[in-house]
Amino acid sequence: MSGAKVPHDEVWPIYERLIDFEAVMPFNFKCRASVVAGGNPENTAPAVDPENAPLTLQQHALASAMSAVILSILRPYTDQATAFSALLRRCNMMIATSLSLFSVMPEVAKTHWFMR
Repeated sequence: MSGAKVPHDEVWPIYERLIDFEAVMPFNFKCRASVVAGGNPENTAPAVDPENAPLTLQQHALASAMSAVILSILRPYTDQATAFSALLRRCNMMIATSLSLFSVMPEVAKTHWFMR
């Protein structure tokens, strides 16, 4: 399915809204690996708690989903410097998130779609 490419100026505000949403996300749902890879201080996200598997999975899945959405909406605009920079940052965040989950729960991480 193909269609006309939406102008970059119309997509960028969507990206900014996603970033704003991520900034106001409750502290407990932030993934420290993703936050640090994104250039923010460690104390802006909780440490990984391997004893709380549901919360750990939620943190990592939410961070991966946010990165996947941003990658999807900005990928057609790699010729724009702002989008390219944002994509590189998001790729770094997604890799850090995957590595973090794998370091805490390797068997679980292997079964997630975003780890394959």
